[in-house]
Formats: sequence, C-alpha cells, structure tokens
Amino acid sequence: MVEAFGYGAVSLLPVFAGETVLDVGSGGLGVMNGALSIGAAFGALYLGASAKSMKMNMKLLSSFLFCGLFTIAYSQSGVFLLTVGLLTGFGLAEGMFTILVVILLQQNVPDQMRGRVMGAWTFCIGMGPIGAMSIGYLAETIGVQYAVGISGALLVLATSIITAAVPRLRK
Repeated sequence: MVEAFGYGAVSLLPVFAGETVLDVGSGGLGVMNGALSIGAAFGALYLGASAKSMKMNMKLLSSFLFCGLFTIAYSQSGVFLLTVGLLTGFGLAEGMFTILVVILLQQNVPDQMRGRVMGAWTFCIGMGPIGAMSIGYLAETIGVQYAVGISGALLVLATSIITAAVPRLRK
C-alpha cells in the first residue's frame, strides 16, 4: 500500500511543481524531491538513535499512518514552502516505514524462508508503478490534488483496517 499509493503519489510531483498547482518549475521540483530525501535521512537517524527503546510494531503502524496523513496534507497545499515541509514529513514517514519493514522481516522470518520473503518484499516494492499509473489516471479524470488526496486516504484507511484486524501489531 505504501509503495503503490504513498510513493506512487510522489510520481505526480512534476504536476504539482508545474503551472497547475504550485508553479515553481524544475528548480522547485528539485527542492521538493530533496525534501523527500532529507525527511528519509532524518527518519533513519531517528530509528538509529531510538533503537534500544523501540516498539517497532507501533512505529511501523505510525509511519504507515503518517504516510497517508502527509500525503493528504501535501495534496491540498497550494503553498510551496508548506508543501516542502509536508514532503519532508512524508519522506521521514516513508523512510521509517521501509526501514522498519526490512528490520521486522529480518527478525521474524526463519532463516530458511528469508530469501523468499525478501523476494516477496521486492515484489511489493515493484507495486509503485502500478499505483502511479492508477493515480495518474485518476488525476487525469478528477484532478491531481484530489487523486493524491484519495491516495493518502487509502493509506489511512488501510492503516485503520490493519490495526483493527491484526491486534498483535499494537503490542
């Protein structure tokens, strides 16, 4: 879900940078993409600094939720600096999510299954283009900001469903 509908929505950043939403051109697009990377770097630093006190399941669910919330927020922003801040938050949440998934897979999968499970995770990463295509189609149909907002709402909904359906994740 995060790869398809969270990071898939990022594929529409050139449209946000263009005349339709923010009108900041290629330089602004570079800043927006840089904000994602800076956020991810801070997410990695935070996880490294808090490794001993980690409740990884809750951090995973929280990062999943915040990917959706930041996606909704930046989808509706028409102010460049606010969008940059929100994209930094999205990068932080998405970076943490990706790192935590790999850590949890490595810790919880038996050695003899690890290669197959990591292969399945790689397949999930490959869902990003499918999400980008569906969000792109939706953007063409109803508008880029609404399409990205719906994408974020799907992430929030998925987080809620997973949290309710798998109570052991909250422990």
